[in-house]
Amino acid sequence: MDWFNSFTLTVGLTGIIFWALSTYMKRNPPHKINHLYGYRTKASMSSQERWDFAQEYSSDLLTHSGKMLMIGALVWMFLPNFPELVDVILAVIIVIAACIHSIIQTEKALKSKFG
Repeated sequence: MDWFNSFTLTVGLTGIIFWALSTYMKRNPPHKINHLYGYRTKASMSSQERWDFAQEYSSDLLTHSGKMLMIGALVWMFLPNFPELVDVILAVIIVIAACIHSIIQTEKALKSKFG
């Protein structure tokens, strides 16, 4: 069991950051459309109703993604050691995929709800 391999640290810490950010966003959502804080895309910023929906929906997805990343890091610790390069490449791919998944799902939800 290796607690400190690149995959576990990268994916696990990213999961913790996602979870912490989503918790903060749920407690302190951006109330007005802005270019600094919150889920900011053209679709989410086109109306206040879309903005409010996107903030709630994306923070829920971020919570889920964070939990999945932390679970993935825990599972990885029990697998046989892989070369460092494999750990790094897989970690980066998984973190990027989690980000892209959250964006795609939020955009789909916005389109589904608001057309």
